[in-house]
Amino acid sequence: MEKGILFSRMKRSYFFIIGVSGVILLFLACYVLPLVIHWDPLVNSLRDRFLPPEGFSEALQGHILGTDSLGRDVFVRLLIGGQYSFRLAFICVALQVTIGSIMGMLSGYLGGWIDVVIMRACDMVMSIPGLVLAMAIMAIFGVSTTNLVFCLTFTGWVNICKVTRNDVRIVKQQEFIMASSALGAGLPHIIFRQIFPNVTTNIIILGSQRIGMTI
Repeated sequence: MEKGILFSRMKRSYFFIIGVSGVILLFLACYVLPLVIHWDPLVNSLRDRFLPPEGFSEALQGHILGTDSLGRDVFVRLLIGGQYSFRLAFICVALQVTIGSIMGMLSGYLGGWIDVVIMRACDMVMSIPGLVLAMAIMAIFGVSTTNLVFCLTFTGWVNICKVTRNDVRIVKQQEFIMASSALGAGLPHIIFRQIFPNVTTNIIILGSQRIGMTI
């Protein structure tokens, strides 16, 4: 599918427009509002413990969602947590999409023993409960963002790989792919310049779903 057609469909989709608008608003709120709100998310104030939500009665200068057991502003802490969630989700999904797409295209186009090995690897990963794997890694290597990214990436690339593989197996039967192969086009050219643009739709859909699931 050409990029122009893909973007045209996106612009005509109300679900896409609403979804993207919501994500942009959340992103801006998480990264912009903490700059104009004077409450520090890490500073304790025992005199201000368990204050009720004040809403926007004092604009952005009051405790909009109240305070927690240590007197910290809940709204600011929620926004800062959103920053970490966005950052972690985008990093993990970028890795998941990259690994899953490359493995899926190689598996679907080359076939043979490469396809068998990659599919068995997918089955092995799917047989391991993600929560159990995360607990094991954290217990062995300790709690860290790097280990969390590894867990989420390791368990999240499989679905993208399988869907991409099936799409590639369909696209590679098209006449223009056979013609390129007969004319001696290299493997990277066929996979990344001709096949990949035609399987991006499902990759985009799965990638957007994985962001929400990762958060």
